[in-house]
Order: sequence, then structure tokens, then C-alpha cells
Amino acid sequence: MKNKVINLFDNAAKNDEVKYSELLHSFMSPFEKDFPDYFEIEDVYDFAINVWNIGNIAQNISPKEKKELLFDPEMPKELVKVHKELLNSKLEKFSQYPRFIVDFSIEEDNEMGFDLVVSTGNEKAYANSLRKRFEDQIDDNADFEDSYIDRYAVVLIPKQPFIDWINEIYPDENTTLNSKESNVYLVNNSFKDMEAWLKRNYKMFFMMELEDWSSDKKDWPKKQTYKMFQQWFSVSTSNLVYDIEQYPVSKE
Repeated sequence: MKNKVINLFDNAAKNDEVKYSELLHSFMSPFEKDFPDYFEIEDVYDFAINVWNIGNIAQNISPKEKKELLFDPEMPKELVKVHKELLNSKLEKFSQYPRFIVDFSIEEDNEMGFDLVVSTGNEKAYANSLRKRFEDQIDDNADFEDSYIDRYAVVLIPKQPFIDWINEIYPDENTTLNSKESNVYLVNNSFKDMEAWLKRNYKMFFMMELEDWSSDKKDWPKKQTYKMFQQWFSVSTSNLVYDIEQYPVSKE
């Protein structure tokens, strides 16, 4: 990691009031070495602040809502562990500090190395900062050329026959799927007729969907026709795919 933040506040002025810049450093520093090497100092604090604010929200919602809040299927695997540990630290050691961190800046100081400044507020101020951040992100990406991915996206949404098949092979589980659990496939964007391409390649998608639920091909329907594929899945496609995240895409 570039610009290590160890001893960032060794010479910071002390007073009787709570300084959220010092709290943030104490909160983050035990986990500093757990971040990927490609994280800059700003990335580390941005990540830690996000977890801090999530921890504040998690203290005031139901267990079900908390589970939904904390589950992020798009988080890179190398960050899942540090996210969990940071969150546990916030809930166990810093729960008495309820203010949200809505902004921060890091300035180089010739004497102290770095000077961290944070702005805090209530939940409303935090919500407003999220909205502004989203709007700024859209503005920054107004020209999406650099974020464009040369792939088509194929989204498969399960229909009832597919759910019925799952319940047949797992009779003790009452499976309910919805569009939030759809699989997305990125495919070559060189062809012009998506329908014709799908007719030629549907079986690949069909087999991958079946494989998700059972690796035993004896459980699969014997004839996976295109007509059956249409009966089991709704298909939506997009020829415009953008990646506006800062983390590199991981591929297994």
C-alpha cells in the first residue's frame, strides 16, 4: 500500500473533546495491513468510513434489515474479511460514537506527515452526502467512454418451471427465486442478431443454470430444448455495459 498511515497522529494535539479524526484512525489502524496493495491511503479511509457509517445504521434496524444491509455480493473477495472485522470492531468498541462521517480530506504536512480532517453529522446529513456523492459520480462519468465494457449482458430470470424443478430435486426446501437472484452473463458483442445468437447458444446458459443447483446430470431434464429454455427463463439483454467502480474486476 502506498503512503502508509501508521503513526499518522503521533503528534496530534490532544483535548478533552472527542475528535473523530483520532477515532477514525484508532478504528482503522489495526486493520491497515489487511487492505490490498492497490489501495491508496484515500481508499483505505474511504472504505473504513463506509464501514463506520454502516455500523451506525446497523445498531438501529432489525436483524433481517441488518442482514440485507451487510450483504454485498459485489464486494471483492479480498475485502470481505477486513469489512467484517472492521464492522465487528465498530459495533463492539465504537458503538458509543453515533455520529456519521460525511466527508474527509487528507493533506500532507511537512512536520506531521499527514493531516486528516473529517466532517461529521447526523443520519440526515449522511443521507444528503450520499446523494451528493452519487450525483458527483454521475457527473464525473458523464463521458462513459473510459468505463465502457465491450460485452453484451444477458440476464436470465427464473420462471416457475425452473423453480418447480429445483423443488423436485430438493423436496425439503421451498425455493422462491426472483429477479434479484438472476444470473448475468457477459458475452461477445460482435454479433448483430441477439435472438439468432441466443438460439445457437442457449444450451450453454441452460447447462450453467442447472449446474448451479445440481452437478449431477441425472437430475437435469433429458432434453434441453430452446422452447423449454424460453419456458424456464425470461431473458433480458443489454448492449451497453459500464464499470464505474474503482476496484479492478476479479475473474475466477
